Amino acid sequence: MKEQRTALRRATNAGYAVNDGALDPAEVLSAMIESFGGREDKLAALILAYIS
Repeated sequence: MKEQRTALRRATNAGYAVNDGALDPAEVLSAMIESFGGREDKLAALILAYIS
């Protein structure tokens, strides 16, 4: 989870606008857990929603 948070922090530091309302903590946690098994599509979609 630390790596994902770091990636989000870097996105904001790089000047991307962020949409904090796009992230539901339970949904993010679920997507992060799935990403550990190689299923990264949900996490990728959440990150894109966050920086869009």
